[in-house]
Amino acid sequence: MATVPAGFDRSPSDFSDRPQQSSPLSIAGAVKAHTFVNLLRSPQAAGGAQEDLSKCGVGLYFEKDKNGPYMMVKEVTARGSAEREGSIRPGDKITAVDGIDIDGKSLHQIRGLIVGEPGTIVNLSIERIDTGLLTHIPLVRGNPMYWFWYDKNQQLLAQKDELAALLAELRRKLREGEDQRLKQQRDAQLALSEAQAESA
Repeated sequence: MATVPAGFDRSPSDFSDRPQQSSPLSIAGAVKAHTFVNLLRSPQAAGGAQEDLSKCGVGLYFEKDKNGPYMMVKEVTARGSAEREGSIRPGDKITAVDGIDIDGKSLHQIRGLIVGEPGTIVNLSIERIDTGLLTHIPLVRGNPMYWFWYDKNQQLLAQKDELAALLAELRRKLREGEDQRLKQQRDAQLALSEAQAESA
């Protein structure tokens, strides 16, 4: 049975050794992150067709459920959006994308609903394999390259915050030092004036 990736085919090999954060993704931060990510466009895809690499999915491979009308998650790919979110498992069923029921839609139609501009949000309705409960999961679209630069940007922002805090502390100490210097100067002038008054 054919399986279609909701995003890029596979993770680029040159990012295989990149460190990844495992904490849950802040959607607000990811939406902001897409403003600095500039992905390359359209290398030759398999079969010679051009693929628009400015669009990506959420790191899920899925296939037609043999026992129902929906799609079953076959694989959660490494360093993808779904893996970072952490709750989707192989065997879970995708029942809707952004509120659109996928019953009767083809694999490629569903893939077209899921993929989009990096940093944008797609909402998946997921039926859990273990409980059968329906849950709605917002995921930020992004491939491994997007998340690599997102994490780098987050590191730079953290370093910026640390430097800003150090700078603020340095300015505080400079102000304290200046205040102490002025106080000592005033005290010295007062002592000199008192000494001059006593000697007069």
